Amino acid sequence: MERSDWRNIFCRQPVHFLLFDVSIPMTFDIVKKVCETLEQLFSLDISLKGSSRLSSFGLTVLGNSANCIFPLQQVKPNFQILPSALEEVLILYQEAASFGNVFNYDILMHAFQEAIDQYNRLRQLQNVQTIKEGTPQLQITLLSCKNSHVLIPCIDSVTSSLDLTFIRKIEVLSISNLCSAFSNDGQENSVNKRLEGTNLDSPNIHQKDQAHSASSETVESLSGGVVEFLTLNFDPYSVENFFKKWLHDVNTDTESVRLIFSGGELSEQFIIKCDAQE
Repeated sequence: MERSDWRNIFCRQPVHFLLFDVSIPMTFDIVKKVCETLEQLFSLDISLKGSSRLSSFGLTVLGNSANCIFPLQQVKPNFQILPSALEEVLILYQEAASFGNVFNYDILMHAFQEAIDQYNRLRQLQNVQTIKEGTPQLQITLLSCKNSHVLIPCIDSVTSSLDLTFIRKIEVLSISNLCSAFSNDGQENSVNKRLEGTNLDSPNIHQKDQAHSASSETVESLSGGVVEFLTLNFDPYSVENFFKKWLHDVNTDTESVRLIFSGGELSEQFIIKCDAQE
């Protein structure tokens, strides 16, 4: 495979929009690690030669409201403003922690709709009107520390009201195992008491977090596979590995290398097609 062809596979990479829930029970350690990982990820991407693997990115922070701090745009020409946007994430987290803010259904719905609206405007600017090969679709990721059993009915309700035509995937990441992230037992107990007794029918989306083993990771799906729920235990490597997947080629049927074996003049050729990602 020629190098130019190998680089062209990344024109099919999706446009990424991250919805970052910094409300209770989110912790400072997780917020800081996510911000560091995003900055390193995009720094790596723009340093690579050829077309960008992460062409466009948007970021909205969810707390007592939905704050879009990095509108959906190309990353490479706008990378210089990304660090200041990530610093604002920490500020919004501190505000949410101070007031104990918990976002509700309306805020979540507004955040998803705004992400789709920004994507549609981006497509119009690029004069892209229909789905075709090489046209990037939208992938929305919701990152939260809320229990997946609380998020599932809320996301299901939200997505049933959205136009999913150009959505490649909605990924909901629930980060658990937070005990080590609290500074002391008193603070941990205080937060747990505030999260106990949550009604799943309430518009407030919060519940007492449940601990998992250090290696657990579960995946559930809704809406015919468009919505994917993942539960991940917090540690620096798991967060990094999750976001590094954005650099992978989304096409799972790519012929990267073709190996041709010949047994001699009378033998037929034996061909193995290899996918470098697989």
